[in-house]
Amino acid sequence: MRRLPVYIITLSLLLTSCESETYETGDGSLSHLTACFGMMHTREAQKADYVVADDGTTITFDSPANVEWATTADTLYRVQAYYKLGDKGTEPVAMNRMGVSALYEAKDMRQTPTDPLTFVSAWRGGGYLNVAFQVKTGKQEAGAEAQAISFVRDSMAWAGGKRVAYIRMLHAQNNQPQYYSVRSYVSMKWPANCDRIVLTVNDYSGTKSKEVE
Repeated sequence: MRRLPVYIITLSLLLTSCESETYETGDGSLSHLTACFGMMHTREAQKADYVVADDGTTITFDSPANVEWATTADTLYRVQAYYKLGDKGTEPVAMNRMGVSALYEAKDMRQTPTDPLTFVSAWRGGGYLNVAFQVKTGKQEAGAEAQAISFVRDSMAWAGGKRVAYIRMLHAQNNQPQYYSVRSYVSMKWPANCDRIVLTVNDYSGTKSKEVE
């Protein structure tokens, strides 16, 4: 038995610095902003030339997007992409990196964190299970451990002729302050030979379950 390496994801709590629904009306500089989840391709280090959205659409930028955190050329990164469609083509606005968690087996774990969070939604897209959620945070001390997210599979079963995975979403608060809520996203590669996921989350309001096909 081994301890769950839950620190594989450091939450990017500023992932939602802008959201498309905020700018659906009006004629401001961001009024025509579009957002999608997908895989961003780097033409060279810190330069992205296109995004393959979860619906299969390829969004090619007229000028490369400057992405400081994407340090490897010819690589695909999972992102929440913001861009504008205008008379001069497609203009990238922001490429927010999404955390991607591995899936661990409960039988192999010696310890799993159970700190609550606020569950928002879950859906399948781009070959991933995607989860929107909120965590509570505040001013962090220098050198403090960040909050972390991961997933563990408790079992697999047949139900209604479909193979179902029962998975828990895990959250480690790591003694971070809890003064206000911040929204974020995480993806997990959809398991092989799985038709449906029953996701269980320890929410502040109690245990919540969500079925995703």
